[in-house]
Amino acid sequence: MSAPAEPTALLPPGPAPRRHYGRPVTVALLLALVVACAATVAATYRVFVRSQTGQLVEAAALGGTDLGRDRLLPRVTQVLDVVSVASLAVAVVVLAGIGLLRGRWRSALAAGVLVAGSNVTTQLLKKELLTRPDFGFDGYPDNTLPSGHTTVAASVAAAAVLVCPRRLRPLVALLGCAYAVVTGVATLAANWHRPSDAIAAYPIVLGWGALVAAFVVALSPPAPGRGAPDRAHRVVGLFLGSCAVPVGAGAAVAIAVTADRVPSPLGEYRRNLAYAGGAAAIVAVELVAMAVWLAVVTLVDEAGLGRRRARI
Repeated sequence: MSAPAEPTALLPPGPAPRRHYGRPVTVALLLALVVACAATVAATYRVFVRSQTGQLVEAAALGGTDLGRDRLLPRVTQVLDVVSVASLAVAVVVLAGIGLLRGRWRSALAAGVLVAGSNVTTQLLKKELLTRPDFGFDGYPDNTLPSGHTTVAASVAAAAVLVCPRRLRPLVALLGCAYAVVTGVATLAANWHRPSDAIAAYPIVLGWGALVAAFVVALSPPAPGRGAPDRAHRVVGLFLGSCAVPVGAGAAVAIAVTADRVPSPLGEYRRNLAYAGGAAAIVAVELVAMAVWLAVVTLVDEAGLGRRRARI
């Protein structure tokens, strides 16, 4: 007679596997994001540079910066003076070094490509490929889209988010977003750039980020269940996106009201409204760009890890 079988212990069910997409779908989504960013830059150029109404709206926004400029200009200039070729080179070396010290050579390489690609693209667009039609009213005649200062700030912020330790990434994203926003608004406040110049810089950076992510995932995809944003990433991304909604709505209203009034002369209140609308649009676009980047960036950092646990 055989011994009775021992009772089988009932184990609690394990956690449900995290949903993930296959490599081709992930790469396709990232490339679609690249196309969307390029379309955003093209639409910004078409609306605010290639149309008379768009140029008049931005001229009104620049007119609004005359109010209080003497008080704000020294502080604004301090922000913009931080941005230079030398500071950009130092930032790239430091960020790449952080990635290599963490053992994330893919992140280090991707950060360098992101910064270089974004800034070269901006300079080519501004100085070689895009032109500004002359509609016969006063203003700086040359094309200034996209803003080089804003591209530098946004690309360094995005690269910092990429190479920093995962647990610090939400905080670095908030600080980097603030830095990129302040720089973009500062170019407007100093009368160095029109609002659309700064607005176009952010999707250029995000587009390059999505492009390098697509290459990394295509060559060395994350293991199943890895690469998805964790709770902290999702909370910060949702916060940034939620803030962008009212700010963007206010910007749209201000820009629409200004567009409805031009080419009639605008008083002080209307010029202030145009300036506020341009500044709000800059803020809203970067909030969205950083929220999306937080969802993308973990794919690069986790790629190639297989089932090994990340060290930091």
